[in-house]
Amino acid sequence: MSLPNNTACLKAYKDVASGLYGLRRGNMITCKPQSVRVFDIQEDFAIVRLVNLSMAVVDDRKSEAQPCRLQKRKDSGKPYYRCYGQEEQ
Repeated sequence: MSLPNNTACLKAYKDVASGLYGLRRGNMITCKPQSVRVFDIQEDFAIVRLVNLSMAVVDDRKSEAQPCRLQKRKDSGKPYYRCYGQEEQ
């Protein structure tokens, strides 16, 4: 039994022509191919490495990536991603 497009899981796909990765939900492309690597996908967001080797967060509703950086939490020391311009939490 397959899920309808609107409830299918967000997944990475590789564009054969460019060799870059994009995101899709079911058969619907939600993010154009713009990354050389997809690190992680959680719900509607993915952490990716762009062609210029910067890291970014993309979601399934936008085709533009938001720059991010890897930081360590002060309390636990575990790494996490934070978008530029976000307030410290």
